[in-house]
Amino acid sequence: MINTIYYKDGKHKETLKELLIKYKKVYEKYNNEVDQYYLSAFYIFTADEEFRRKCLHYITSDGIYFNKMETEQNFSSGPSVLIKLAHQLYNEGDKADIMNLIGILDKENFKVAMQAIELRKNGCKYEEL
Repeated sequence: MINTIYYKDGKHKETLKELLIKYKKVYEKYNNEVDQYYLSAFYIFTADEEFRRKCLHYITSDGIYFNKMETEQNFSSGPSVLIKLAHQLYNEGDKADIMNLIGILDKENFKVAMQAIELRKNGCKYEEL
């Protein structure tokens, strides 16, 4: 069981849930548990319009193409920090710098970062989203 999940807006929640279904990351045989590796990355990717526009087409049924995304997309410093965090939470890829999370992110994106970490650690059921 997870506490109330923070969403930046209604589209954040809606798109997150759609992605989890589309890429079959909700496991019915485990009481609708959500794949927490994908959950944390998808949560960040759906946080706002810039992320949705720049990140979602790097997701395929084979995985998430972080390296290609980071080379092809021009992220400002705050979003770049969140992409590194998403990569680390997903498969221990890019290492997120904790001081960058603290020093660069605004309050809303810092909440996104902390929520993504909590989702990765604890996971959740689809109904809790």
